[in-house]
Amino acid sequence: MVIRAKFPQVYEFQSPKNGQYWQVSARSAKWGLNERKTFSKKELALKHAQGIEAQLVKFGKHPDVPKEQIVLAERYQQLTSKLTFAPMSDASGRLSK
Repeated sequence: MVIRAKFPQVYEFQSPKNGQYWQVSARSAKWGLNERKTFSKKELALKHAQGIEAQLVKFGKHPDVPKEQIVLAERYQQLTSKLTFAPMSDASGRLSK
């Protein structure tokens, strides 16, 4: 049974051994993803699917740059935006012209 029809899809399955479980299917050549993940709770599966959707909205197609580098670049940008550029002084403490 399909719980969420838009990408990434969430499916509900019934297992004879383990009971009910939900699967998030984020497989798409268009978006550059090939991921399937199962969850024991419906809410967790929907939250994971929404997280993938938010990532696609923010970054678009799966980037060629690793996620760690993107996070570091965002943090660097935040730090540099906080800096105020004051006049530089030389080693003696006097302002340079």
